[in-house]
Formats: sequence, structure tokens, C-alpha cells
Amino acid sequence: MLKEGVCGALLSCTLLFAQPTVAQTAADKAAAQVLFDAARKLFKAGDYAGACPKFAESYDLEETLGTLLNLARCYESDGKLASAWVSYNQVAMQSKSAGELKRAKFASRKAADLKPQLSTLTVEVPEPVEGMTVRFGDDQIPRAVWGSSLPVDAGQRTIVAEAPGKQTWRSSITIEGGAAAATVTIAALEDVAVAPAAAPVETKPDVVVPPPHEGSLLMPVLGWVGVGVGLAGVGAGVALRVMALNKDSESADNCLPTDDTQCNATGVALRDEARSLELGSLIAFIAGGVVTAAGVVVVVLDATSDGEQTAQLTVVPSVGPDLAGFAIEGRF
Repeated sequence: MLKEGVCGALLSCTLLFAQPTVAQTAADKAAAQVLFDAARKLFKAGDYAGACPKFAESYDLEETLGTLLNLARCYESDGKLASAWVSYNQVAMQSKSAGELKRAKFASRKAADLKPQLSTLTVEVPEPVEGMTVRFGDDQIPRAVWGSSLPVDAGQRTIVAEAPGKQTWRSSITIEGGAAAATVTIAALEDVAVAPAAAPVETKPDVVVPPPHEGSLLMPVLGWVGVGVGLAGVGAGVALRVMALNKDSESADNCLPTDDTQCNATGVALRDEARSLELGSLIAFIAGGVVTAAGVVVVVLDATSDGEQTAQLTVVPSVGPDLAGFAIEGRF
């Protein structure tokens, strides 16, 4: 594709000596014609910014002198005089080779008229380095023409200089029209800063925290609940024992003083009720004692489960004529 931007020694060597080529396919020719017709329509409407790229694309698909001449005229109308100058020179060269002397003469005259109006740019590189490249807009400026005056289109462009291991240098420049001359001096490229090596980080072995004893929360709760329930059972046994004693005492008033086995009906009923209460008291004492002991065992075993010692508990029921209870024997 024909590029706008740096011309003269930069592009004219390519464009002026380029030879027309034959479009590869019928589809290319058809597309080139569509683009050409669209560009002509835009050109006639004065939309040069829209027409020029289409002329260029059409020429890329089918390199005809007619398309190239229209592209040169479009560049000229759009104020891109350096690009127009290069295109007119190419038309003149190819027309002369093709024997179209009238067209060659016209293109040569147009190029000559534009030359005094061309703005130029000189890129100075006082300290070039290995592998350095310089770009003006989208075009790369060959090292051979650094320091030379190059015809360029007017407008704002960015100049970028790069090299391996160097920081990128860039600058924006506005090229004035009317044969203005501009010079840009590229500063010495600075080395890319190398980050200092990171100091080795001292690593410490991970501290392994042993997991809490499994069930450490649930087991004590269950143990203390068992203790509470067991003590409630013991309390119930005490209450029943007291009630039994009261009933037995009441029965004495309904029996012979000299023989307590001789009782009337009320005495017998009270004696039977007292015996039932004593049995219930005994059962409550034993059950409460067992549950309380079990709860204590759970709590103690959970508390000593991480140690080396093992707690041993033994529940010993104790029943007498006037008292029922239990004893806990253990070793910790």
C-alpha cells in the first residue's frame, strides 16, 4: 500500500522504480474497480480524506497508471504535497516506460510544480547504537538517510527511536506547510534500568499446631450434663427416702405399740406406700449415682486424654436401712 508521511529519499526510491504488476485474480480486479469508483465519487464530493485511502487500496489490488494518477491528484488536493510529489514522479516514470509520453509530460510538470512547496524534515542521530531504529509516524527511516533532508507531508507526527537494551525515546513534532524545514535531534538513548536482585528471603520452618483433641468441646459438655442429670436423680432419691420415712412414721399411729406388724387397714396402706417410696428412692439413688459417675468419667477422661496417665473410676452403690447412696473410687 502507498503510505503517507516520509517521502523523498525515503519513499521515492521504492515508488519511482516500482514496476506495475498484474492483479492476481479477477476478484482483485473487481474489488479494485469498486474501490476506484467509490474513491472517484468521494473525490468529486470534496471528501479527499475519504477518497485517498480508497485510491491507494485500489492501486494495491491492480496497479494501473490511471489509478496512480488519480491518487496523486487526491493527495495534492488534500494538502499532502510530499505524497503527491512522489506519486506524480512514479506516474511520469512508468508512463515514459509505457510510451505514454503525454501523460509522462503532465506528471513530470506537476511534480516539478510541487517540489518548491515541499516541507522537509532532517533527523539527526549524533549517537547511534547497534540495532537502533527510527520511525516517523508509521514509516521507518532507513539509517542511510539519517541526517538528510527528507520531503514530508505537513501535519503532526511522532518520532520514535528504539534499540535493544535502551529506553525508548519519543518526541512529537508538527511539520508546517509552505516549504517549512524542521530538524529533530535524537538524544542519546539511555540504558534500561536493571532492577537489583532481590535479597534472599529467610524462610522459617512452618510451626505445626496439633489439631485440638477430637470432641474436646462436645465431650465435656456431655459429661457435665450427665453429672447434672445424675445429681438430679440423687436428689430425687433423697426426696423419696424422706417421703418414705414420713409414711412409715404415720403408719405407726395405726399399729399396736407393742407389735408394729399388727396394723389396721390405714396402717397397712401407709406401710405399703412407704415400702414403694423406699424402692423408688433406692432406684433413683442407684441410677443417679451411675449417671453422675459416668459424667465425671467423661469429663476426667477428656481432660487427661492427651496425657500418659489413664483415669480409672469405680462406682460403688451403698444401701442401708436408713440411707441409700453410692461411692466413687478412682485413680488418676
